[in-house]
Amino acid sequence: MPKILDACCGSRLFWFDKDCSFATYMDIREEEYEIHGKKINVKPDVVADFRDMPFENNVYDLVVFDPPHLKWAGQNSIMKGQYGQLDKENWPEDIKQGMSECMRVLKPSGTLIFKWNENQVKLKDVLKAVEPYSPLFGNKRSQTHWLVFMKEEQQKPVLPEFVAKWFEDAKDNLEIPIFYECVRAMEICKEYRNEFHQWFANSKKNPIETLIRMKDGYEVEKEPMYYVILSENKGGWKYTFLDEEGNADYTNNKAHIPTFTEKEIKGNDERFWPFAVPVKEVEG
Repeated sequence: MPKILDACCGSRLFWFDKDCSFATYMDIREEEYEIHGKKINVKPDVVADFRDMPFENNVYDLVVFDPPHLKWAGQNSIMKGQYGQLDKENWPEDIKQGMSECMRVLKPSGTLIFKWNENQVKLKDVLKAVEPYSPLFGNKRSQTHWLVFMKEEQQKPVLPEFVAKWFEDAKDNLEIPIFYECVRAMEICKEYRNEFHQWFANSKKNPIETLIRMKDGYEVEKEPMYYVILSENKGGWKYTFLDEEGNADYTNNKAHIPTFTEKEIKGNDERFWPFAVPVKEVEG
């Protein structure tokens, strides 16, 4: 069953099924009253701010985002009661943050339906505020617009195994370990840094952003593999190579030659490293 989030449900005015079993209705307010003979009934499943949603990443298949569109509304007006009101000064930042939160909780390749009435704020100004997100299609001519966005499939970060190990140890409470690594990056001298400290201190790798993205999945990069070819075409053999016991052996078939990582080769004897040949070179 798909999961749907209505991030600003209000009175659920456009819902045909106002109690959809696989939808979560959220709003910043919960209230029921009557004004000018009209009932206002806002009863969300979850009371929360669309700028800071209490949901995990990549949860919903479809998100509906119908934020307040009025900058000016009477204090006791029906319109304010039904639709809420924008902050007159900070509305661009609020809408942008709301769009970011909607995309965060939306699954990759999921759909976001955005509704906007440009009675007071033009659609072009709203689309500028939510950049870099842009709609795929929608109606352009009426005053009330329905636009369709899609969350792009994000490529999983590919990391060295030592980063993956650090993450697995720290992922249940990621904020504190990241804080400590920030402190260590400033305190530990370069010559005393381990592999992870060196990686974390390299700002070009965007380490903090990468570690946070890893919560949505990651892949461990494949370490380059090498043959150790000691000589070729000697003594009637095509290859003289290093075997898994660290001894010289002979073969005419490269399929019989074991492969090693750089660390394994140097751990055996650093003098073998100059004889290391990337596996693809020999196969090519």
